[in-house]
Amino acid sequence: MMHRVLTLRLGQSDRFRLCKGDEMVRLRLLGNVASVGVLTATLLVGVFVSPASACSCAIESEAEHYERADHVFTGTVLQKTVERGHKADPFDDLHRYAVRVHEVLKGEVPRHVNVITTVHSAMCGIELAKGSEYLIFAFGDSSDRRVETNLCSGTRLVSQRLGSIRSEAGICHVSS
Repeated sequence: MMHRVLTLRLGQSDRFRLCKGDEMVRLRLLGNVASVGVLTATLLVGVFVSPASACSCAIESEAEHYERADHVFTGTVLQKTVERGHKADPFDDLHRYAVRVHEVLKGEVPRHVNVITTVHSAMCGIELAKGSEYLIFAFGDSSDRRVETNLCSGTRLVSQRLGSIRSEAGICHVSS
C-alpha cells in the first residue's frame, strides 16, 4: 500500500511531513491556516474601513457657550437651502439658513445673515426650522454675511428656555 506524503516548507531548514492517515495533524494544520486567514481579514478590515463618525458635545452652560462664541444673536429663519459640496463626498454638503437678525448680544452681525452648518447631524450639523426664532451662538467672520454654528454651539429655539446668559462680560437678557 502506497502512502502519499504532504511536505510543508517553513523557511529553508524546517520541514514537516504529514502522512495520509494522520487526520489529527491535518485538522490542526487546517485550523491554524484558518486562524491566520481570519486574523489577516480582521487586520485588513481595520486598516481599510474608516471609523464611524458621530457628534459628541461636551456639556457646557449657556454662559460657556456665550464665552466661546464669536457672535450671539436672536433671529428668525427665513429660508433654508443646501449648498452641495464635491460630488464624490456627500459629507461636505452644507445647510445655509437665511436669518433675519432681531437682537445682537455679542459680536457684529448684519441685519440679514446666512447661518451655515453641515447637513449631517453625525458631523454636528444642526437642523433649524423655517419661521422659527432662535438664539444663535455662531463663529467666524461675519463681514461676508456668513457665520457658522453647530449642534454643540448652544444654538436653540428662543422659546426653549427664556432667561439670561451670564458671563464674565455681564448679563445679556434674551426675550421673545
